[in-house]
Amino acid sequence: MKKPCEILSHSADLKISLKADTWEKLLEKSAQSFSFLVLDSLDFNRRPVIKEKKIKIAGETKEERLVNFFNDIIFILDTESLLPKSGRVKKDFFKGEFFQVTDSDIKEQIKSATFHGLDVRIQKDQFVAKVIFDV
Repeated sequence: MKKPCEILSHSADLKISLKADTWEKLLEKSAQSFSFLVLDSLDFNRRPVIKEKKIKIAGETKEERLVNFFNDIIFILDTESLLPKSGRVKKDFFKGEFFQVTDSDIKEQIKSATFHGLDVRIQKDQFVAKVIFDV
């Protein structure tokens, strides 16, 4: 599997760039990217799914929706030790398959997605997002 995002250089935090053909695909790729960032590996594809979860994608703007979505994933990781393996966005919901992680699995502790430096736009018929995470 190809890396779902590009990690960009940033001074103290973690910055990524995502691209997808549609808004829904960008959100789906965001979920996989988060798992990749936290584990610093694509080996999550071999992990067994233990739970299906639904996340409401809330917010008035695409920027709010993306930050809220990432922060909901962070909350699930912090409270249930689950990360998304895959999923689909339909209407205002992400329905995904999640796998279990332990503290020793986590290579990068991400506290939150931020609005600082956030950029969501359509560029050359693709949705492009740049997101900075507080680590």
